[in-house]
Amino acid sequence: MYRMREKAYERRRLESQKTGIGESLMSDLIKMPKSKFIRIMCKKCRKDQVVYNKPASVVKCLSCGEELLIPTGGEALIKGKVIEFLG
Repeated sequence: MYRMREKAYERRRLESQKTGIGESLMSDLIKMPKSKFIRIMCKKCRKDQVVYNKPASVVKCLSCGEELLIPTGGEALIKGKVIEFLG
């Protein structure tokens, strides 16, 4: 994921040099995604799991089956403990 973002940034920088549009204007035109992956710890069994913060279905713990995320149409309702945000 990091390499994809790095390549996209490099592509935008090269395009801005070709077209003469400044980098600040290019970054305003091309938005980066607001969704993220997060590492969540299950409150029941204390195991951590990497999940997407905008899931389309209920996300359950892989070891005990406890619900970790419930979809709401946008960002999910988080029932576990957030350890860190990834990318």
